[in-house]
Amino acid sequence: MTSSDQPNQPEYGRFASPPALRQYAIETASQLRQSGLREAADIMEAAANFAATTGSEWLGELGIAAKTIQKRFDLPEALRSRVSRIGQAAASRQPYG
Repeated sequence: MTSSDQPNQPEYGRFASPPALRQYAIETASQLRQSGLREAADIMEAAANFAATTGSEWLGELGIAAKTIQKRFDLPEALRSRVSRIGQAAASRQPYG
């Protein structure tokens, strides 16, 4: 996926805003579920909907979810790319912009 594939996403791993990242994570959870990876979908969905007191706390939850999913599940390439992008954004000092 390139930034041209996502017009509102200026750079791979970065998102336009926290709501854009949340939506991407929820869409990823839906795709995981459609691929029969229900447990992975539940992990991602829980992180996307985590009620954090700070943005960095929420990003931390997304990062943990991404790492957990990458370690525990054999993901198809398209989903591996999406989960990786979420993990990169969560670990970034500038996930938005």
